[in-house]
Amino acid sequence: MKKEQKIQGFIKKLLRGKIKKNELTELNQWYDSFIKQQEVIVDSRSGDKETIKRNMLSKLLDDINKNKKSRLKIFSFPKYYLRVAASIAFLIIISTTILYYTGKSNTKPDNIVLQEKITAIGEKSIIALSDGSKITLNAGSKINYPEHFGEGPREIYLDGEAYFEVSSNKEKPFIVHTGSITTTDLGTIFNIKAFKDIETISVSLLEGKIRVTQTEINSPKNGIILEPDQQFIFNKNEDVVTVTDFEPVEVIGWIDNTLVFHKEPLKNVLAALTRMYGIEFELADKAIEEKEITANFQKEPYKIVSETLKKAAELEYKIINENNTVKKILFYQAVR
Repeated sequence: MKKEQKIQGFIKKLLRGKIKKNELTELNQWYDSFIKQQEVIVDSRSGDKETIKRNMLSKLLDDINKNKKSRLKIFSFPKYYLRVAASIAFLIIISTTILYYTGKSNTKPDNIVLQEKITAIGEKSIIALSDGSKITLNAGSKINYPEHFGEGPREIYLDGEAYFEVSSNKEKPFIVHTGSITTTDLGTIFNIKAFKDIETISVSLLEGKIRVTQTEINSPKNGIILEPDQQFIFNKNEDVVTVTDFEPVEVIGWIDNTLVFHKEPLKNVLAALTRMYGIEFELADKAIEEKEITANFQKEPYKIVSETLKKAAELEYKIINENNTVKKILFYQAVR
């Protein structure tokens, strides 16, 4: 089982964004080899190959962890046979996961097609799903969703931030995958923020009830149940989960072009402004990127925003133009 355990470790590191170059190379070689051996055809309509691979590996790790909880206890067989049985189980899980995500092999087609929507910085998008649910996708985000839901759970894949208004269906749970975090609900309103350039993933519940799980061996078996006005926060760097209350305007103000920050790291504030305005708000001195900022912005002109941030962060800034268009606003410490 050493090989299987090694692959599991690589998958965990990949989903956390901590995998090393040589480990990623070995994982890619293993993945490509297995796909080739099983003669699996990946439908290009289901999204780009890297997205499909990442989703498959995330689901694979989740299934492996679930399998560990329910494995049969065998007492009388030699260790060699137990290792063989474990290896076979591992391959069965892999095969099932691949069929689950590609929806087809060389013999069995499937009707589920994943759509992909990407929003550029400075824009938002509203997506109406086939089940009546609605998604508001924030700027700088990507989401993959089925054109039509099948008989099983309604599954969505998010990279970035989105506000979900889910149509109730107790027979078909609505599941959102964001890296190693899975959010499941039966009909509710919630917001998920999971940008790659921010060290936390947050799930904030406004109405109803949801279950949030993390695809880690030590995570609670049934996940964490959130009540309205509770927020789940997972720190990707520290592997720490916290549950706290939140102010709705601070979480979903972006829908109405309102940004509210309370003791937020400067780097996160600049990233949010970049997404909203479609202009790069950049910090020249990375040494102060963790400086805490408290400020409110309601889609004021970028110059007013820059002046407000200048005072709040005690910084100077300069506007950089390209082809008579504002390209970047660079903040820096004043020379004293």
